[in-house]
Amino acid sequence: MNGYFKILLAACIWGTLGIFARWSGIPANELVFYKTFVASISLLILLPREKLLIANRLRAFIIIILAGILYAITAILFMNSIYITTMSNALFAFYIKPIIVALLLPIFFREKPNIWSILATLVSLIGLGLILTPSIIEFSFSDIRGVLLALFSAITSSSIVVLVKLIDIPSPIITYYAMIAATLLMIPFIDLDTNINLIQVGFIIIIGFIHTAIPYILYFSGLRSAKTSHGITLTYFDPVVASFAGVLLFQEPFSILTLIGSCLIIISGALIISH
Repeated sequence: MNGYFKILLAACIWGTLGIFARWSGIPANELVFYKTFVASISLLILLPREKLLIANRLRAFIIIILAGILYAITAILFMNSIYITTMSNALFAFYIKPIIVALLLPIFFREKPNIWSILATLVSLIGLGLILTPSIIEFSFSDIRGVLLALFSAITSSSIVVLVKLIDIPSPIITYYAMIAATLLMIPFIDLDTNINLIQVGFIIIIGFIHTAIPYILYFSGLRSAKTSHGITLTYFDPVVASFAGVLLFQEPFSILTLIGSCLIIISGALIISH
């Protein structure tokens, strides 16, 4: 499977995460913990046991653990942001990530964006801004808190991208160990006495397997064969999917700005793939 297509598919799956999270009715921190735990179990079952071992690779193991810690922080911050502000506000703040990655890459790698990646990033940012404009006009204190949480999650998420590029280990293995580290880290910060019914258990399984384990494997795998700056730009399909899903499932308003912005993001993805 083409690396760019893997990233695109991961972005589309992530675009439906907020919908299932809100449907579940589970508190943000607890939902992040349970979905990460389910993702860890899923990968343990799916991956060959002999490939799960990282022998004599202390540097790689340390980097993976750090990625897991950063993932836990990212997930908790972002999930709380979409619980206290609109999806639009949270996504707008979170998708400052390409700029952060662009600042970090020259420090660790010699990778520099070409004219097409710069153009695609600008087109994506304009498109995303158009989609989210109606939600940004009116701000409240909770909105400001939510946006700040999403901004911090963008910083930690960008750091994960850099860390993963530093080691030569298959993406499923990276994801597996990162999820274990994240699960263990979150135990002191959650309420294990939270009442979870059978329907919510179903949501946890769906979110943990389909929205966490699978897209992270696809995303990290795609980054290994795609240029990082290009791959990051393709993740702008996440808010496109979320926007259309909100209209179809929650009857959220759909403006001409949303339509134009979505088209611009699709165009940016086409630019990346064609060049």
